[in-house]
Amino acid sequence: MNKYRFVQINKMDLWDSVAIHSPQYSVFSSSVYLNSIGKNFCLYFIYKGQQVKAAVSLLLGANDIISELDDLCIYNSILFFDNPDQKFTNLRNEQFEITEYIIEQLDSIYQSFSIALSPQYLDMRPFLWYNYNSNKSTDKITIDLRYTSYIDISEFFLKKDDEDTLIFNNLDGRRQSDIRKSIDNNLILRESDDVDLFIRLYDELLKSQSIEVPKEKLTRMKKLIEKLILNKIARYFITINSKGQITYATIFTAHNNKGCYLFGAGDRNLMERYDGTYCIWMGMKKLSEDGVYQIDLEGVNSPNRGKFKLGFGGDLNPY
Repeated sequence: MNKYRFVQINKMDLWDSVAIHSPQYSVFSSSVYLNSIGKNFCLYFIYKGQQVKAAVSLLLGANDIISELDDLCIYNSILFFDNPDQKFTNLRNEQFEITEYIIEQLDSIYQSFSIALSPQYLDMRPFLWYNYNSNKSTDKITIDLRYTSYIDISEFFLKKDDEDTLIFNNLDGRRQSDIRKSIDNNLILRESDDVDLFIRLYDELLKSQSIEVPKEKLTRMKKLIEKLILNKIARYFITINSKGQITYATIFTAHNNKGCYLFGAGDRNLMERYDGTYCIWMGMKKLSEDGVYQIDLEGVNSPNRGKFKLGFGGDLNPY
């Protein structure tokens, strides 16, 4: 008899009250976020006796018989709940054992499963070693390594001049120049709730890059942003140039004192090169006023995007 139990959870308030205490928790694990992306999902607790030792959320695909990834949910991680009285070696061994158990359960329930683990999930061995001795590649789990960048913005709490902060001095030269030029050219930042405007900017920007975004995804993005703003776990900023024209827009989540850069888009006919930098920089400063101390720039997984985001001076985290 297995000492663990794999239990489906349907009570959202119970899920939220437990999940938020995990080091692997993020806004993408919250019930508000999961209920806003327009996908079926399933939540599980892993019990040892009466104690919740771990949790996992899955986004469901065709007929709910597969779990899959989704562009709108960056991490749907396995969550662990640390016991401060437990020795580190025992904790590591137990989490390894629990992950093995989760993999076995998912493999028995779903025809296939995919999970986007958070950067705080560190031990990939249970996935790498699943069906280790099998000669069939289809018996094994494929690992896809990605990266994101975190920025500590707690120094903004001190209300220093930008150029007196370590945050500013950690920016690369181009980002610093962008901020100075934005100020010299009277670029301003305002908060908005015009989600239709953002969707139009996003769609037009990707079309200019020869990328056609499905209408279904744009509809889901619009509903997601609206619900996050309504529930006060997202903020939407725009930059306006000296002519009063909207040039760039960003959407940040702000939840549990942590922020995440979710989406950004600009008007290529109006924006200058510095508009995007300024919108992110000033957006982070605004978020700090609400107690946000860390920003996840959410993915540095292509050359241009990676170079731009890492120019803000954050660290590099694999997931």
